[in-house]
Amino acid sequence: MVLVSGLHTGVLGEDFNFNVDTSSSGPGIVRVEATIDDQLVPVTVLQTGNHNTVSFTPEVAGNYTVQVFFNGAPVRGSPFTVTVENSSVDVRAMGEGLTIAAVDRLTSFEVSARGAVIGDVVVKITAPGGNIVPCKVYEVADDLFKAEYVVVDLGDHLIDVLYCGKPIRGSPFVCATYDIKQVHVTNIPKSVVKGKEVKFNIDANDAGSGNLEILVNGGTVPCTVQDRGNMRYIASFQPTADVDHVIEMTFNGDPIPGSPWAIPISALRDLKVRGLDAQQLLPVNKTYSFDVDTGDVNDGQLEAFVRAPSSATEVANVYQMGEGKFKVEFTPHEVGINTVEILYEGQPIPGGHSTVKTYDHTAIKVSPIPRGKLGETVEFDVDVTEAGEGQLEIMVNRGHVPNTVSMLQKAIFRVEFVPQEAVPHIIDIFFNKQEVPGCPMTCHVANDASSVSVSGLTQLEVIRSNQLQYFTVSSGIQKSDLNIHIKAPSGANVPCSIIGDEDTGYRIEYAPSESGTNVVEVDYLGEAVDGSPFYQEVYCPSDIEAFDFKQAFIGKETTFIIDTSKSGRGNMEIEVTTEDGKTVPNTIKKINEDQYEVSFTPINETIHHASIIYNGEHITGSPYSVPVHDAQNVSASGEGLQFATSHKISLFTIDAKGMAAGDISVNVTGPDERDVSVKLFENGDSTYRVEWTPHMAGEYSVSVLYGGSAIKGSPFTVRVCDASKVIVSNIGQGRIGRSSSFKIDASKAGSGNLEIIVSANGENVPNFVQAEANSHFLVSFTPQVSDAHMISIKFNGEPVPGSPFNSSIVDGSKCKVSGDGLTHVPINQTTWILVDPRGAGSANCNVQIISPSGRSIPTRTTGNATSGYRVEYTPTEIGQHKLLVEYADVEVSGSPFYAEAYDPNHVVVGHISKGVIGKHITFEVDASKAGDGVLEAEVSSKGQRVHSTVHNKGNKVYEVTFVPNDNNTHVVHITLNREPVRNSPFMVDVIDSSHVRAVGDALRYAPVHKEAFFEIDPHGPTEADVFVKITGPSVTSVPTRVIRQGNTFRCEFTPTEKGPHMIDIHYGGISLPGSPFVCEVFDPRSVSITDVDYQGRPGDQMAFTVNGSAAGQGEVNVEVTSNGHPVRCNRTSLGHNNLRYTYYPEINAPHFIDATFNHEKIPGLPIRVEIEEAPPIEIVHPVGSSYSSTLMKKTQTFVMESTGSPYTLNNLSAVVKAPSGEQVASQIVQTPNGDFKVEYSSPFTGRHTIDIYHNGQRIQGCPYYVDIYDPSRVRIERQESTSMVSKETGFRVNVSDAGQADLKVEVVSPSGTNVPCELHETPQGFHVTYTPQQYGIYTIHITYGGQDIPGSPITQEIRGAGNASAHGDGLTRGEEDQPATFWVDSHGMKGDLFVQVDGPNSIAKCNIDPERDGLYAVTYIPVEVGVYNIQIKWNGQDIQGSPFHAKVVDSRKVKVVGGWQSILDANDQMHLTLNEQKRIQFEVKDAGPGKLRAEVFGPGGPIPIEIEQTSSNVYTISFTPRVDGDYRVSVWWSDIPLPKSPYYAIVRSASLPIDHTKVILSGHGLKEARVNQETEFIVDGSEAGPGQPDIRLIGVNSNADVRMTSLGGHRYRCTYTATSSGAYLLHISWNDKQVRGSPFKINVMASSDAQKVIASGEGLRSGIMSKESKSIIDTRRAGPGELTAYCMGPHRASHCELFDHKDGTFTLTVRPQEADKHTLTVKYGGEHIAGSPFTLQVSGAPDASKVRVTGPGVEPGILATFQSRFIVETRGAGAGQLTVRIRGPKGAFRVEMQRESQKDRTILCRYDPTEIGDYLIHVKWSGEHVPGSPFHVPIFDTQDELERFVLQQQHSTAHTTHTHTNSPIMRNGSAHSGYEKGPYGRWTPET
Repeated sequence: MVLVSGLHTGVLGEDFNFNVDTSSSGPGIVRVEATIDDQLVPVTVLQTGNHNTVSFTPEVAGNYTVQVFFNGAPVRGSPFTVTVENSSVDVRAMGEGLTIAAVDRLTSFEVSARGAVIGDVVVKITAPGGNIVPCKVYEVADDLFKAEYVVVDLGDHLIDVLYCGKPIRGSPFVCATYDIKQVHVTNIPKSVVKGKEVKFNIDANDAGSGNLEILVNGGTVPCTVQDRGNMRYIASFQPTADVDHVIEMTFNGDPIPGSPWAIPISALRDLKVRGLDAQQLLPVNKTYSFDVDTGDVNDGQLEAFVRAPSSATEVANVYQMGEGKFKVEFTPHEVGINTVEILYEGQPIPGGHSTVKTYDHTAIKVSPIPRGKLGETVEFDVDVTEAGEGQLEIMVNRGHVPNTVSMLQKAIFRVEFVPQEAVPHIIDIFFNKQEVPGCPMTCHVANDASSVSVSGLTQLEVIRSNQLQYFTVSSGIQKSDLNIHIKAPSGANVPCSIIGDEDTGYRIEYAPSESGTNVVEVDYLGEAVDGSPFYQEVYCPSDIEAFDFKQAFIGKETTFIIDTSKSGRGNMEIEVTTEDGKTVPNTIKKINEDQYEVSFTPINETIHHASIIYNGEHITGSPYSVPVHDAQNVSASGEGLQFATSHKISLFTIDAKGMAAGDISVNVTGPDERDVSVKLFENGDSTYRVEWTPHMAGEYSVSVLYGGSAIKGSPFTVRVCDASKVIVSNIGQGRIGRSSSFKIDASKAGSGNLEIIVSANGENVPNFVQAEANSHFLVSFTPQVSDAHMISIKFNGEPVPGSPFNSSIVDGSKCKVSGDGLTHVPINQTTWILVDPRGAGSANCNVQIISPSGRSIPTRTTGNATSGYRVEYTPTEIGQHKLLVEYADVEVSGSPFYAEAYDPNHVVVGHISKGVIGKHITFEVDASKAGDGVLEAEVSSKGQRVHSTVHNKGNKVYEVTFVPNDNNTHVVHITLNREPVRNSPFMVDVIDSSHVRAVGDALRYAPVHKEAFFEIDPHGPTEADVFVKITGPSVTSVPTRVIRQGNTFRCEFTPTEKGPHMIDIHYGGISLPGSPFVCEVFDPRSVSITDVDYQGRPGDQMAFTVNGSAAGQGEVNVEVTSNGHPVRCNRTSLGHNNLRYTYYPEINAPHFIDATFNHEKIPGLPIRVEIEEAPPIEIVHPVGSSYSSTLMKKTQTFVMESTGSPYTLNNLSAVVKAPSGEQVASQIVQTPNGDFKVEYSSPFTGRHTIDIYHNGQRIQGCPYYVDIYDPSRVRIERQESTSMVSKETGFRVNVSDAGQADLKVEVVSPSGTNVPCELHETPQGFHVTYTPQQYGIYTIHITYGGQDIPGSPITQEIRGAGNASAHGDGLTRGEEDQPATFWVDSHGMKGDLFVQVDGPNSIAKCNIDPERDGLYAVTYIPVEVGVYNIQIKWNGQDIQGSPFHAKVVDSRKVKVVGGWQSILDANDQMHLTLNEQKRIQFEVKDAGPGKLRAEVFGPGGPIPIEIEQTSSNVYTISFTPRVDGDYRVSVWWSDIPLPKSPYYAIVRSASLPIDHTKVILSGHGLKEARVNQETEFIVDGSEAGPGQPDIRLIGVNSNADVRMTSLGGHRYRCTYTATSSGAYLLHISWNDKQVRGSPFKINVMASSDAQKVIASGEGLRSGIMSKESKSIIDTRRAGPGELTAYCMGPHRASHCELFDHKDGTFTLTVRPQEADKHTLTVKYGGEHIAGSPFTLQVSGAPDASKVRVTGPGVEPGILATFQSRFIVETRGAGAGQLTVRIRGPKGAFRVEMQRESQKDRTILCRYDPTEIGDYLIHVKWSGEHVPGSPFHVPIFDTQDELERFVLQQQHSTAHTTHTHTNSPIMRNGSAHSGYEKGPYGRWTPET
């Protein structure tokens, strides 16, 4: 838990501090945010271990919100509220005692408070545990107080300083405490040695907070401190002088107990160890000793340590036995190899490192010895895993009984023997001659359980609970060997008594108390006797409960419940009788496994009795009495049951005289289905008065119940009327000569007569009333005069509210609105519209403009009805403005209008970074807050336009992209609606990074802790920023400094760790070629020179070893000189950058060895080697090949040749030593030619030393070195079994135990070619890597010293991935409902192909067809437009380019604004006018992502065309024909031609005479339309001469306005929107003359809405192959439209059929032709319905022939031994329902079923028959019998009967499944039990 403390009231302008303690929450990061009024306040978090101090300075007073996060999550209680006050009193606390205090020491601080007295200043100190620390406060001077206290606890204490009851500034203070006594210093040595590092430990974990300071010799000796965490440290220093050293240590300035420590200097002499035997085996916990002789060195400390196998180190006991004599004793406690290390003054002594092997015989584990059986194998296990090395001995009966021992696994053995006598067998086990604890062990042997018999128990015996039961067990067995377990149904044990002995046998008595199945288990010696376990059925009638008896009425069914959950198995009988003994039929309905509902219908008004008998006994309470009543004797009367008035009280009376007491309830329901409040008053004479008040008009239902049954006549219907509820609506201004209508709603007024009179100037005007549904009426009349019309409406003779009504008449049909203010307008600029009312008569013009925020914008209106009205307004908000234009208080045609206001200054252009030649520059432009409009971007360089693209990302956010081709400054212009946005144009600098280079040695090598540098040369002016990041091997960043030097950059850094450093260099944000560079950092100080021959003679071979393995990557250069002249050296690599140098001095003079590592001087060099003349004794020269490398365990020899002096075997000797110092046996033999041969064989690997002695002195050139290696110890580690093509793979070779030799690795590809590989040295050997370029099996040969290692050659499988590629149009584009294809080429590689195509709201099904040579064709059918995500994986990895993005479009959904009829005639031709611009608008919102492209070809070839995107979803193409002739217009959407494209046009220039008969009309709007949907038609007067059309649309119920848009060339697009259905007449005239066919009759139908189509049924989710699956589609609420369905599987389409029920509903039948997922698309009116497309999971067709039934339960048998189990296996049978029925003797069996899981297709059945007879088992799969069903299973009493049946019948085998029931057997019910199993494991009861 994270604890937050110290939150208090802050003071304005003063630091506010509090604490966050994370010690109980583990490692993590604390983040704190402080805000006030949603403004962030700077916060500082200081972390010290797990303690965090948080501080901030409040600048304003008020409540601050502080949020504390730990590892990104808010802590408990966050956010916190901190109050900051403005303090005017200057009270301050000061002193060290506010921040730090020592435990048990007086601490103080001072408080300055001007004008304060004692009592004003209060100090409260709270310890971490909540205790209050006493504090004394007293005045020491004027206005100055002192507080003193003593802390006793560690941890942060809170010091609250209060002045006059309020916290002072900074209070509470946090004071950290410490305890100097808890600082513990250990491992201070008693003496030190010059040059040897001294380490000691400091533990201040329990000392609290503080600062540790260490000085060695007053600070003259450097001391380093390593922080181990939790206030624990390791301090170290290195003595550099032969003087005593003094260590001084303080904590928070206080000396630590024991400080200072004085340590003397010691010297080393030769020491000897005797008695330390590495070959001896020792038992643990036994003391072992050896001796150490220190000679003359007797003033130092001798220490011995024993490191156990667990690495635990124990200090051995050292006893001084005399001067220079010591005895070391230790007692090993762990099994294994113990390492003994002897130190003198902290340094290891010669021979003081050895190992001792220990064992522990008490750690041997022996498994329990089982009870044996005569003649059967007895087994037990012996585990010596933890016992160590040793000899294991096992004997049975002192070795008289043979036993066998086998190894189960390492150190675990299985012991087996077979007893031949039924007597105890004694087992003895010894380990290293010591007896194992617990031995000897006894194995008791007895006879088997077949001789034990049980009587008095039968299977499935039915017994009563709580009655004594017993059975007997035969004699001759011991009572201790007999185990009786009786388990109740709950699993509890049933107590039992065992009476008897071995001679008389045993009687077992028990009394079961739980109902259900009891299990009796009888075991002898752990083995079940014959027949065990036995099953008994226990029942108890008193446990059956009957309840929930309801009040009964004649003729009405009543029920009660019976619960048998605790009763057990048995027969139940139920009988219902009347008072006079008549039997009443009853029925039983099963509620669940344990409860039943009994129902019966009373036949007379007497008490009925219900008897319940279970197994012949009445249950408790039986028989039960049920009173019966007759509700028909109750009556109701009164006017309130017939008529009522709304909102008035209605009354009626209920008469229940002569009836028994019962519940009277009255329920009144209104027309709106709401319940009406009812008041029921009891009159005291069994009559009741009922009052209720109707709340609305209509028919009410009054229901009167007596005891829950309806009385006579109930329910009653009451009619309620209310004239005030008549609602008149839509009475507005009328128009002369046009029908005007209004509506009357009498649906809530009840029944009545409606009277309507319309009059003008005292004369009645005819009106027409049309009755609509639900008492709604439509009244219409046609005004002929412009005077006001009076409308009088009465209901049932009373005026309705508001009558009479006034309707003003105006003719505003000729009002026209135009002006700039109707389209796009800039904000804060005045715009205008013109309202022209000429011909409409005089009236007022009102214009209301509503801004996007709903605010009304002021307007300025000038003019009059004669000249027209000019309305000016200035928009101040961005967005759509609504213009409501009314003339004579009636909206004019087209109102409301919508104008889009925009502001280019609100366009936000994202950061445009510097560019690089040839690289895309992309930036975002956010116009979401600028309003609607067209955003354009233009890029230029030196006046030349640069191609750029503007991509709409959605929500008016655009992405602008261009590619600079030169390094000139590029100018970017951004405009909105052709107006420049803020700060436009933008300047973009472009740089050329192709010539930038990084040079310098530091890019490859650099020494550690030494400054290194490299240079970056742009080869020109420095135009961009340089970014350098250097990352070390530990993934830490290395500080770098980049310095500009003229036109170059110098990068300096100082590495602090060895290993590869990654140098990442960017210039202008672009990575340089070769970046990141790898710099190998090395440490020349880690190079060591060993094995130096410091003395020699001229001509001798001299040698030394240079070990650079710990220095990092690099090269060693060695120079040997003498008298200033170089001496030639030979170098031999020993591996791991370990080099052996040899040279032959030629002169008698000192030689010097000097070396560098990567040209860096190695410290400590040069080394001086003394060369002197050879003494006369050096006359023997060894020759041969035994001086380099050789195999282990092979006898090695070399020959020594004498050169003149006589030598004998007596004066020559050879000493061969292993790397550990152990001497290897060797011998010298003399050859016939007088030379000598040395022979030896070593079991060790590594460098061996050989010394040859003549008369006890080493000969010239000694010692010699031999490297012995063993290829069998080479190990292959971390090898990947599989890898991918083009991906680096490899393995590690561990040679740490194999010695030094040459490792060779050869990698052979599947084609037989060698693959280059690299060997990288590691601490354990080598890391071998290679990069395969083809897939298949690679063979890797590995040799060590020329010998194959174990397992060589090894193999590795390489799988292809990266080389797989994809191509084809289907990766980039597609069309809705059209197959899209692409190909995946694996280039012949083996592997797995995965393809998934995801649409915006769907998943497209893919069909993958393998073709040739690893080529796959992938086809998918998109069902919607949008961007699809195509993921392609090869062997589980994305191929290059994946995921791909395909743009799916549908050119069919590109629509012409106004419809195609507006630009095409009946012959699909387009008419153009010479020299007149043609503009065509296309709407593309439903066509998917793409771009519109168009071409126009005239008689002379292509003509110019402009394509303008006027909005995000609208394109406009415009062109002007200049010559007469034929034209061809082609239009594409995303390079897909639109339907019927190209379109043909004709241009004629001749002037035509006026002829209205040549007006051509086209479009579906001339025939039909849909309600509330815009409908259009085209009026083409291009051949009718000058003029314009006049159009009116008049309907029976209402009229519709027709809007005309000029298309040029006397062609007009006309649109209208009908608001109601019915017949309309369309009048069209040209120059005041009716055109041909006018008026046109138009049928307006209700509109369709695909989202209101409801689809339901299982056929929308799943199906079975070749089987019909059905679903219901309801279109009744969606209006008229076309319904289509299409279903596509993985490869084939499914058969779909729609059956029309002629009522707006359809049945969809789908018959899939294949299994797996299908996509079902259902559209209505061309649009997806809700939920479409659907995903269907199609399973294989059910096949009953694949079901298999096996087991003894479907074969004849004998009842006593019958095994009723059988198995039903449905795997491979497809999806279906499994039905099992078993019929047999009544009550003679019980069915049980089980399976492993819900998905398991195997079911185990058993039915446990208890009676003989015929059993018939029906097994069906989806309604069809499985093979062998039904199974006839006769069960007989004796074997003879079974054998006779077998002789008479043929043997048959069948299969079946199981059911399970735990139901009681009903009286008069059949013994039948069955269940159905749904697809894949859903179980449903069968009826």
